[in-house]
Amino acid sequence: MIRVLLRQPPSLLGTALERVISSEPDMLLAERIESGADLAPAVRRLLPDVVVDGCRESGGIETEYSVLRRALPDASMLVMMCAEAPRVRPELTRLAPKVGFVSTDESCDRFTEAIRRLADGGAVIGPDVALSTLKAKDNPLTVREREVLGLVLTGASTREIADRLCLRVGTVRNYLSNSIAKVGARTRVDAVRIAQDEGWI
Repeated sequence: MIRVLLRQPPSLLGTALERVISSEPDMLLAERIESGADLAPAVRRLLPDVVVDGCRESGGIETEYSVLRRALPDASMLVMMCAEAPRVRPELTRLAPKVGFVSTDESCDRFTEAIRRLADGGAVIGPDVALSTLKAKDNPLTVREREVLGLVLTGASTREIADRLCLRVGTVRNYLSNSIAKVGARTRVDAVRIAQDEGWI
């Protein structure tokens, strides 16, 4: 029996995913938690084989998987990418086979097959996600620049970013200036928008 933890807000999609998982004879829906909920406590309590992470963009997936890996090393994660923007940064494919990616446009059969494949140790990347990823531009941002822009996205100030990353304020400003120039933006907010649209953060 494949134990599945679903992280998805209460919605039409969430209800549909619950019903699909529950209808499969070889799957058990261990629980559904809110999309913003911390994974670690639920994973340690429920011991799922696969965590299905609901409709989202690619930002923060590495962090979420590291949380999952620390809490339960054998568990896998299936990320449901929003159909309008199913692009995954090419470097995220190195997380396979423990992390799989499918679009919310996938059929129910492909969705459940993806869960089975992940539980069995296989790699999963849906055709829509793969095509969109192949078309994606190369990410011009360094890891640190992505971290800084990711914190800008949370509303953190330059000082707060510096404190959180143990950097000087001037260094953070340099990272922001470089990021703005690299993505062809005018402001830090514009840089975040462009980087998100391209799937770089």
